[in-house]
Amino acid sequence: DRLASAEDGKGEEADQSKEYASRLFEAVVEEKQALEDAMGEARDEKRFLDRCLSDARSDIADLEKAHEDVQRQLHEEQLRSAKMDGKLQAAQTRVVTIEKEVASRREESEGM
Repeated sequence: DRLASAEDGKGEEADQSKEYASRLFEAVVEEKQALEDAMGEARDEKRFLDRCLSDARSDIADLEKAHEDVQRQLHEEQLRSAKMDGKLQAAQTRVVTIEKEVASRREESEGM
């Protein structure tokens, strides 16, 4: 009886060990799946962030080009403004010269 009882005990321990190993294997498989799912989500998020970064870099390049264009236009307008200021000063000088000439002629005609 003892031998039969001992063999039943060993058989029961073997069954418990198999059940534990089976549960442990299932837990490992579930954990592996959870990690694979998390990695998939992380890859998707990385792709999204890479696209955002690429878009931001493109936007920066566009803004830098626009800034260069505005700087060039500003410089051109400053040159044009300086040229117009020169023309204005020349015109004002001419007006003063003409006014002096007119005044001089009036004096001459009144003196006659």
